[in-house]
Amino acid sequence: MKYKAVVLDMDGTLLNSKLEIDEKTAEELKKFRCIGGKVYIATGRTYLSLKPYYDILGLDTPVIAYNGAKVVSCLGDSILEYPMEDDLVKYFIDVSRRTGIHLNLYQNEKWLVESPFNKESEVYEEISGLSPEEADFENLEEYFSTKVLFIAEKEKLDQLRNEILVDLDGLVHVTASKPFFLEIMKKGVNKGETLKKLMKSEGISLEEVIAFGDGLNDLEMIKTVGLGVAMGNSYEELKAVADIVTKDNDSNGIGEVMSELLAKVEL
Repeated sequence: MKYKAVVLDMDGTLLNSKLEIDEKTAEELKKFRCIGGKVYIATGRTYLSLKPYYDILGLDTPVIAYNGAKVVSCLGDSILEYPMEDDLVKYFIDVSRRTGIHLNLYQNEKWLVESPFNKESEVYEEISGLSPEEADFENLEEYFSTKVLFIAEKEKLDQLRNEILVDLDGLVHVTASKPFFLEIMKKGVNKGETLKKLMKSEGISLEEVIAFGDGLNDLEMIKTVGLGVAMGNSYEELKAVADIVTKDNDSNGIGEVMSELLAKVEL
């Protein structure tokens, strides 16, 4: 086969606007697996948040979670993790205090917030399917977070992004999967870099990989693989670097590409 692996972002890509997997998409992915292909998930979600969809597809491959900050085996064991620690986490807590912008922290698959009943927590709970754990960020037992996530209106997050890039130049990677999310990982941590490590361990060349995405957090991944596919609902920045643009996530965009590729002898 020309392509041995398919890597899927979740929200806005694998999942439609109802947070469901299209039946036709699932069918085409199953066909790909039946002829020896491997299907991987690479998402900004936590492992616990992605797991129900992983099970629906019947996957048995490692997953990339937290935008590349964690890799988890098919058995649920952590293979790699690149958390932010100490001073960086305390910096983001101070920023949240000063700006009033909602902050999510993540420790050992727990989603930590200081205000579990505000609108930002409710929005994230609806998307992720998780329940928040209330915590006092001034008195955490340990100061680390697999990634950090700010939730607010895009205008506020644009200003915050610029401030963080000035304050922490070269220390963090800043991205977004949605206009109202600002997601921050350790320097050098993104889906693309982690995918390189994972594919090497899986014995698959990056040229043999197809990746689908829609967000700014998919940029490095889409540019890294042999065939980078942007969904029709993608950020324009992602469409600009993708090899092809497919239909949107409510129109079986993944299934359309997979069906066409599966019909070709060279696959």
